[in-house]
Amino acid sequence: MNLDAPSCTVAISDTDYQDSISIPIYTHFTEGQYTYYVMRKDGWTIPSLAEDTVLEFTFTGSSEGLTHQASSYAIIGGPDGDFYLNGELATKTSSHTVTDPALTLKFQASKDGGLIDSVFIQVYQQTSTGGWQQIKTISMSETVQDSTWEASYTLPDHGVYKINGFFDVGTKTYQKMSVISGYKTQAAGLV
Repeated sequence: MNLDAPSCTVAISDTDYQDSISIPIYTHFTEGQYTYYVMRKDGWTIPSLAEDTVLEFTFTGSSEGLTHQASSYAIIGGPDGDFYLNGELATKTSSHTVTDPALTLKFQASKDGGLIDSVFIQVYQQTSTGGWQQIKTISMSETVQDSTWEASYTLPDHGVYKINGFFDVGTKTYQKMSVISGYKTQAAGLV
């Protein structure tokens, strides 16, 4: 299957602002039945906008006559914070290996925590075909008002997991974490 060049439009609700981002395919590779595409952003910089402006990014991909769209949101200067997995900073690009299935998760707001309505994580387990199956959604508890949210979770078995972390502001959801975590025994590799 070949993916046509994807596109992305950026818009601000209730305004005439709209822009396009070029995201050409840089390379791709196939593993089993899945083809993975590596894309890069070309020629777009974040415009100077007022604090708390919400941008909507609409990504469109087409392949063999089928088209799919997905939206993501970003807020200019709005709430922000960091996720921690077992006390270590967990970002959108980090990976962690654990030898104990019991995980502690924390979200620490660094800006405008009072605007955050809820914080939650989604746990996915890698399947035998290399895909991901969601196995749990966990709402995190606010332990320090407008500042800290915490949760614990025990992985069900050895393997590779993806843990995504999000926070909600009004009707918008923002993702701040997507980590790959391997759970293995101390003596052996990933099972």
